[in-house]
Amino acid sequence: MIAGDAVVSRDDSSGDGPVVTQMRTAQIALPFPEPFGAGDWLLTTTHNAVVMLQTTTRHRGFGYAFAFDEGHGRALVAALEALEDVVVGSAVWDTEGLRGRLVRKANFTGTTGLSMSAIGAIDLAMWDLKGRISDQPVHALLGAGRRGTPAYASGGPHNKPLNLLEREVAGYLEDGYRALKVKIPPDPTVAIERIRCVTKWAGPNVSVMFDANQQLELKTALRIAEAATECGAYWLEEPFPYWDLRSHSELRDRAGIRLALGETLYGEHAFEDAINRRATDVVMVNLHKVGGITGWCRVKAIAESSGVGISSHIMPEVSAHVMPSAQPDQLLEYMTLSAGLYEEPPKPRNGVLFAAPGPGFGLEPSPAVKHALELDR
Repeated sequence: MIAGDAVVSRDDSSGDGPVVTQMRTAQIALPFPEPFGAGDWLLTTTHNAVVMLQTTTRHRGFGYAFAFDEGHGRALVAALEALEDVVVGSAVWDTEGLRGRLVRKANFTGTTGLSMSAIGAIDLAMWDLKGRISDQPVHALLGAGRRGTPAYASGGPHNKPLNLLEREVAGYLEDGYRALKVKIPPDPTVAIERIRCVTKWAGPNVSVMFDANQQLELKTALRIAEAATECGAYWLEEPFPYWDLRSHSELRDRAGIRLALGETLYGEHAFEDAINRRATDVVMVNLHKVGGITGWCRVKAIAESSGVGISSHIMPEVSAHVMPSAQPDQLLEYMTLSAGLYEEPPKPRNGVLFAAPGPGFGLEPSPAVKHALELDR
């Protein structure tokens, strides 16, 4: 674990309202229940860089970003710490202004990747503060008229044998999910077998998505897309590397299947490019990679004005507050990878995830997070 803090005194005499007086960061490792095969990767642990911001009013807000290896988890903490001097002293309500200052600070080392993830974690903490100070949940601050979002169960690692995958799918159906997603490997024969099996197990009234994790070539993707279309798949996710928008666009034109991408795009400009190049039907927005809720709102506006769907990429506890402001038929991705960061994380009920009640995100950090941030002393 890595922890650090800085305290700078400010007052509210400027009229800008509460300002940030303290920022603390730490790294928290949360193991997967079992090794999780996704593309070329066998994932075992999320390494979360958590950030706490405290204000002159003694309110605290929390955010985080994550990586799948310890080294990049440390790098995320370092990226957060590099922005500390910009954050401390900032007015809580000025998230747009803070976003601009953070981007300028990161200009010479790049404003995507680690820098944008750090900006996103900070922005999440700022929105948590805005809700806690105003005594409103974040979804209300975003103007959402509802608290629940239809969720899809996300799992099915491609290293899981079919007999165990069938049990997993049955469990999702028993829990009331009406949508689910599984991984497929780059081998088209194996991938097509999984597609046919899963859609059969799920039945005709369940939306089924398949995630290729950026591993396919166009010829193979066309073959897999044809099988997925025949089986009524809801979407095919990231068949190609995230930067290969040309292949995504060509597959859409030639195969006619709905595509989803975006979990590895950083900032709103990357999403705008993907949409303008007709590379996707659904954008999947990761809240820390897009730059927090401020970035999410920008992508939502671009997507909706272009007739493109929007979904979340994991981080369900905080995504539950942004997705209610999207169209009611848009789906939230549910996985439990970040549940260990919170005392009582919300869980879907009959396939619907409701944002935690209470101000801000309505979430209290877990004892492990409080200990790492040295808030339990």
